[in-house]
Amino acid sequence: MPDAAYCARDLRHGLCYISDMTKEEIQALLERVLTWPQSMQQKAAEALLGIEATGAEPYVLSQDERRGVERGLEDVRQGRFATDAEMAALFARYRQ
Repeated sequence: MPDAAYCARDLRHGLCYISDMTKEEIQALLERVLTWPQSMQQKAAEALLGIEATGAEPYVLSQDERRGVERGLEDVRQGRFATDAEMAALFARYRQ
């Protein structure tokens, strides 16, 4: 996995997930955020507030979500899975 400095330099290689940033690296990133245009700062703030909110209390599924999970679990129990070809077709449809 690329390190944080690599990701900051060249994002053309796709998303970069960094799970082991130090407090100093996080602080440096937050300081850089203050130099971003206001619209980007707003997006960063919304993302951070959303992350913070997820730690506040457990997520409660809606009835529709619960039914969807139950359907999915029943499909697994019944051995109903998408084939590799079906998944490839699905991904191809959304990559365009």
